[in-house]
Amino acid sequence: MEEALSDPKNLPRRLKKSSVLEGKIMRITAAEVWVDLGSKAEGVILGKELKDESDLLQTIKIGDSILVSVIQVENEHGQVVLSVKKAGMERKWRALEDKAEKREPVEVKVNEFNKGGLLVEYLGIRGFLPASQIASQRLVTTSGTTDIQATLEGLIGKKITVKVVELNRKENKLIFSEKAATGGPVFQYNEGLLDKIQKNDKVKGRVTRIVPFGILVDLGGIEGLVHISEVSWDRLKKPEDLVHVGEEIEVLVLDKDEKNRRIHLTIKRLLEDPWSQVSEKYKVGQEVSGFITRLTAFGDFVRLEEGIDGLIYSTQLAESGKEFKVGDRGNFRILSLDVSSKRMNLLPL
Repeated sequence: MEEALSDPKNLPRRLKKSSVLEGKIMRITAAEVWVDLGSKAEGVILGKELKDESDLLQTIKIGDSILVSVIQVENEHGQVVLSVKKAGMERKWRALEDKAEKREPVEVKVNEFNKGGLLVEYLGIRGFLPASQIASQRLVTTSGTTDIQATLEGLIGKKITVKVVELNRKENKLIFSEKAATGGPVFQYNEGLLDKIQKNDKVKGRVTRIVPFGILVDLGGIEGLVHISEVSWDRLKKPEDLVHVGEEIEVLVLDKDEKNRRIHLTIKRLLEDPWSQVSEKYKVGQEVSGFITRLTAFGDFVRLEEGIDGLIYSTQLAESGKEFKVGDRGNFRILSLDVSSKRMNLLPL
């Protein structure tokens, strides 16, 4: 709904201190680097920052994309001041997300251990490697029995090649698997299964990884993806709130790409779309109650019930003189309703 209602190209961008943004290099001088932040906003990297991040800044050119953090929304010269250094952790997270999406291995350092596994670090980002996901060849045995304590203690300070199996930035949750990186029994490929699985099949599988772009599911020898947009009709629910790694779930086959050996899955389409009942529950002019779920440049989103959101346009907010925060509750009037496009325009009362 948000994409259908918004056209941010023609709207000024709301900038907040400490927010991390991606922009494009506009101009480079000895004292300044100007960055186009999009939607009629631009900022500048100044002075000491240019010296501190000289290695990075020497490699950029006009037109390049760059990740920056807002350190001043407006200085004495009316400029938006940006920092490359303070966007560093975001840059590392994005690099790791890219590795996870491409299923590429990364090297982590073991710092500590607990009874469940190893506490590891990747470029300053802390993660966890469960004992069950350590490669079998590393396991220490005593009198024919695996000694987990000795195995974990012996890995302190060492570097291990792993793959990401679960990533949740908001909860700072990062789970790795060495077995996945070494071709262990985390996933066994079934060559003939792709031919058997057909569009609209309902199948059961086991969650192998939770990543920013969705859920990866082992269908019994071939991995399918439930894209994040196909997890739930409720945009507020995250994949990690609904499933966990190792859980068996039922999915519906949306499509398959035989050339690239990919299967596209859905969970939400096994359930009724909440918008299918909207025309019976809601009418134009009706007063409704809800709470604010998201603030954007073009307006505020309001949750009426699970899976049903309306939008108050920014112009309507300005005219009403009202200002909301995420979580605020209120009463609203339905100004327009388009069920086919899942659009509902609201006016605060």
